[in-house]
Amino acid sequence: AYLNSGLTYRDVNTIITCGNYLFAGTVKDVFRWDNQKKMWESASAGIKNKNIISLTATPKGEIIYAGAGGYLDKKGFLTSSPSLYVSKDNGKTWEAWDDGIPGDTLVYSIAVNMEKPERVYAGTSDGIYMSDDGGDDWDKADDGLPDDFRAFDIKIKNLDDGNTLVYAAGSKGVYM
Repeated sequence: AYLNSGLTYRDVNTIITCGNYLFAGTVKDVFRWDNQKKMWESASAGIKNKNIISLTATPKGEIIYAGAGGYLDKKGFLTSSPSLYVSKDNGKTWEAWDDGIPGDTLVYSIAVNMEKPERVYAGTSDGIYMSDDGGDDWDKADDGLPDDFRAFDIKIKNLDDGNTLVYAAGSKGVYM
């Protein structure tokens, strides 16, 4: 079925389901599918850098994370702007949530530990960042990773013994 009604930017980088909603991150906006109207609506109030390349949510959908890429201002120049945003109201409003991540960093991937949702990982153009407080603060997590590692994807596996494995796929292979 054709689902592009209302989707003004068709270069879609990522989609997620979150509760009863479907979100699409495009090169210039975040959209939320309105199932009653059968169309997409812009859902990016508060996002400055609208080149959304990653989306994820906590297990119950109470927090949605959006990672952004390079941002061109109105004059066509790349500008430094927040690269990670959070919504706590189903995408109605967003705020920058990247304290500890440099503003010109691209966020390719975001992974939430489903058993410990306060632990969030961001795969970026500057390696991996981790937060133990739901994204309030971020620290670089690069032990064992090569220099200049870009993390394009992150997967989390919770083990039966309580330990967690974090896998990162990136510019120099796969790391655990």
